[in-house]
Amino acid sequence: MQDFARCIELYPENSPSIITSYFHFAKVLAALGQHNRAMENLKTALNLDAEIGVLSPVEITDARLLLEKLSEDQDNEPVTN
Repeated sequence: MQDFARCIELYPENSPSIITSYFHFAKVLAALGQHNRAMENLKTALNLDAEIGVLSPVEITDARLLLEKLSEDQDNEPVTN
């Protein structure tokens, strides 16, 4: 997790490598239960990829499915006061 976060800090914003770093960082965050941060990083990866086109079709599908799942999980969480 720390390695991906560091890569995001170091790579230039328009670097193809930053897109894969956002994608893999999001997967780690999701596995750790940090769904909001994971969703933010997935959205960033997909938005940047739409401009540059680095992710493979499989990675794009994985990112979209994970984003959808995390969004559904968030919608189904009980409201607590």
